[in-house]
Amino acid sequence: MKSKMKYVIVVGIAALIILAAFMLYSFGGEAKGNELSVDAMYLLKEEGKGETINVSAIIYLTNVGSESGNIKIIAYLMERWKGVAVARNEVKIGKIAADKTKEVQIPMEVGNKSYEIEVLVFEDGLLKIKGGGALRIIHYSVDNKVYWDASLEEVHFEKVHQ
Repeated sequence: MKSKMKYVIVVGIAALIILAAFMLYSFGGEAKGNELSVDAMYLLKEEGKGETINVSAIIYLTNVGSESGNIKIIAYLMERWKGVAVARNEVKIGKIAADKTKEVQIPMEVGNKSYEIEVLVFEDGLLKIKGGGALRIIHYSVDNKVYWDASLEEVHFEKVHQ
């Protein structure tokens, strides 16, 4: 009788441990429940003045699931092939509602060079996404008229932490 009682107690404890592990796995891993992604990046060419032109990198940041934490984006404009940042821009977004996409504009002033734009997306201080693209700016004049040509190439984004 005592051995049956020990067997029932051991089986009961094992069942409770399995049930607790299942509950932790099912409910505990989704405390935040949201996922961020950068779905697209475009370049908006604005006005040129003298030897520089104003452009904006526009990204579309999507939040799926529940409301996000506080979002901050830091963008570095770097001379291509040198890896040297020539400008830094920080944009504070705040929270993004569940299942919404936010358009974020990052203004920059560039000259007649090739650049890399590095974009870092933080949620509550944790780096979540990094990426960017190659920016080519050409400044030329024809018949005393100044023209600017700009292109954005090799756009890529990847998740860093979830």
